[in-house]
Amino acid sequence: MMKIKDKDFTSKKKRTKNEKNNYRRKTKRFTFTNGTLLYNHKTHGCVRVIKETERDIILQGCHSDPLAGHQGINRTTFKVKEQYYWPGLEADIRDYIRHCDKCQRLNCLAKASAELHPIPVKDSPFDMLGLDLVGPLNTTDNNDRFIAVLIDYFTKWPEVKTIPSKHSHHIAEFIIEVICRHGTPSEVITGRGR
Repeated sequence: MMKIKDKDFTSKKKRTKNEKNNYRRKTKRFTFTNGTLLYNHKTHGCVRVIKETERDIILQGCHSDPLAGHQGINRTTFKVKEQYYWPGLEADIRDYIRHCDKCQRLNCLAKASAELHPIPVKDSPFDMLGLDLVGPLNTTDNNDRFIAVLIDYFTKWPEVKTIPSKHSHHIAEFIIEVICRHGTPSEVITGRGR
């Protein structure tokens, strides 16, 4: 059986001179005034150090509030740094904005890295159609949960119908209705749906 000496548990890690100097240098930026801890920022002067429990409220006020305007990472960081400080501030702001639902929905085109190519359109109406489904949505009185949308690429004419499910026979019935009214297309483009 191995014996453990008491000094192994009680010994403190010895700090090097370099570590001590770094610690002293970092603490010089902080001051304590009237019960408030302040951080002396290089460009913004003295700003308040924020507790962990206050961070979400500040991020919401500086980014998600209707008056904040859902600014990007750089502008929100600048706005927060003008008044507040906490360790890891920039990483927290980046994380908060990347998880912001409204920003994800509205800024999706800015993040697209692939180049967009227009689809060449045929010269006659209802020769090339685009088909897509919307849903599932709230169930209607007829038990419909999806919307089938068929658009003519030449005239931009939409044909829309609610359907109960996205099974092929419901979609086929919708396409047949459109074909009976407008004629047979040479192409039907879908979003890779089955």
